[in-house]
Parts: sequence; C-alpha cells; structure tokens
Amino acid sequence: MPPEAGEIPEDGEIDLVVLDAVLSRIVPPDEHGADARELGLRAFVLARLRGARRSEAPTWVAGLRELDSRTRARHGHGFAAASAEIQDAVLSEVELEESQLPPWQRGGAFFESVLRYAREGMFGDPAYGGNPDGRGWDLLGYPDPRPVWTEADQRMDVVIIPLQPRSARRPRMTP
Repeated sequence: MPPEAGEIPEDGEIDLVVLDAVLSRIVPPDEHGADARELGLRAFVLARLRGARRSEAPTWVAGLRELDSRTRARHGHGFAAASAEIQDAVLSEVELEESQLPPWQRGGAFFESVLRYAREGMFGDPAYGGNPDGRGWDLLGYPDPRPVWTEADQRMDVVIIPLQPRSARRPRMTP
C-alpha cells in the first residue's frame, strides 16, 4: 500500500531497481563526466523523500510502479530490464502525458519531479547532499561559489579557474 501524503516511505516502498534505472536514463553514463550513480542521485532522492519532501513520496512510489507496470504490460518485463530505447520511449510517453495536464496539476507530476530532483542532485551545493565533490559543476565548467566576483570575472570572454583544485580541497560535511 502506498504511503499517505506526508508519510515517510519505508525502504520497501520505493523500488530501488526502477529508481536507479530511471535516474540512469536521465543522467546516463557518457564521455562528458559523472552519471547518476557517480553523482549519488539515488541517495539524494531518497534523502529528500524521507526528509523535507516526504509529502512528494507517494508521487514517486506511484510513478515508479506505473513505469514498471506499463513497461511490463507492453514488453513482458519490467522497466529496469528494458533496453535503453524502450526506457526512453516509456519516459517520453509519461513526459508527454504530463505535459498535457493543466498547468496547476503539473507541479506534482512524477516526471517533472524526477527532472527537478536530478537537476538539484547534480548541480546543487554539495552541502545539501548532492553533487559530490562538485562533479556536476565540473560538467558545466562552474568553478565553485565565491564570496566575491570581480568585474573582470564577470566578462563573457573570461574563463574562471577554481580557487583551488577540487582534489586539494577538504571534503565538506553533509547533513
């Protein structure tokens, strides 16, 4: 039974295999850098759904179950066992269906929530539990937050270099 609104999902409520497969399609492994696994997106999502955003957990539980059952009904196996092409097609279908909802209903839509969490986990400040060692920032060439940006730093033709290499930094403690 899915949890009630505001209830923290138990470990068995969220299908971790399907969750990993979804996140791996949103942030796949490629030549550009870290993927969903390396960025710790699963842990980031679960921490949010068990913490500050527990009211969104039922949307995730239902969304993951729907992806799995939809794929199983059409292809004879679950979402995680499907090929990348099938997974992309199912996710695209869900995205299209949600885009046709009235705007006031889209905020709680599953696919939108997946994209939002993936972005937050990839590019947010590592102090909030995602983007380990600034690896998401490395994908963008973002050097790190700085307390002061000079006028010269803000010019369009300037390449900003991190204050110190990531490998030389002390690890940040996350809550």
